[in-house]
Amino acid sequence: MRLARPLQACAQIDFSPLNDGKSSLVVSYADVVEPVQKLSVSIYSSKTVRQRMPPSFRQFFGDEDRESREEGLAPGVIVSPNGYILTNNHVVEGADELKVALADEREFKGKIIGTDPKTDVAVIKDRGEDLPTITIADSDRLRVGDVVFAVGNPLDIGETVTTGIVSAKGRRVHLLERHQWYEDFTRPTAHQSRNPEVR
Repeated sequence: MRLARPLQACAQIDFSPLNDGKSSLVVSYADVVEPVQKLSVSIYSSKTVRQRMPPSFRQFFGDEDRESREEGLAPGVIVSPNGYILTNNHVVEGADELKVALADEREFKGKIIGTDPKTDVAVIKDRGEDLPTITIADSDRLRVGDVVFAVGNPLDIGETVTTGIVSAKGRRVHLLERHQWYEDFTRPTAHQSRNPEVR
């Protein structure tokens, strides 16, 4: 390499090949993805939304507020055998009804246990028992460059898996002005998905 020779005088250069023959080429992640797909759920939400009639329309439609049903869909993962599930807060917040659809086609009614709008995380619970659960990893051990997978059911067209890498850690995006210590985000590149991610 022509560029490397002048650099030898001022920098330490590793000329060993990128692939030393000791690491095997990974051609499939199916063994990792398949067990996780069984633990991924789809959460269907619905709520009644009231809209005030603009003044310019009241002469035509009256002064009554209009009501409509708003529906949403979010992915989730089961974290306890008795039905606790992690999901997206923006989909379930304020919902009148929640339905949890498991990978084995069972369905349960769900209820909201807790929400955190700032980080868009919510905990809900369904009525299932002895459910399979996902193992939550230690995020402190995550490294930039680690491969991650996003599993979910976007647009209700069926379960989808995408992959990417962790591109950054410890990001502070000023979402929590009063609680700076709580803000430590990891940025994935799996299509910037809000689906559950697996390492």
